[in-house]
Amino acid sequence: MPTITDFSRVNIQYFDDNGVQHDIPQRKQVALNCGNTIAPATGKPGRPAKWKLRHVLLFDTATGKQSKKVVIGRTTNPIWTGATTTVTIDGDTWKVESKIGEKRIVQNR
Repeated sequence: MPTITDFSRVNIQYFDDNGVQHDIPQRKQVALNCGNTIAPATGKPGRPAKWKLRHVLLFDTATGKQSKKVVIGRTTNPIWTGATTTVTIDGDTWKVESKIGEKRIVQNR
């Protein structure tokens, strides 16, 4: 297994299902390799409380074990649309196992 040397974090542009942009932190190498757009320093709000963000579950093709959950910033991302089914992160190849859509929990008061 490769040694991870770059733990730097960036904010990615996450567009919710209504098209509103939020800046979500993610490891830089994951963001770049998974097709997410790095957000400029614009001060957009982060993830609203009680929201589960759109993400994919990846499994290691060498071991077959699911071990990564990656937030996908846009529904047009090739990983989300199915145009890309594998991604390389830290020298390992990961295959998309499943996609989980955005979930919002709203409490009525």
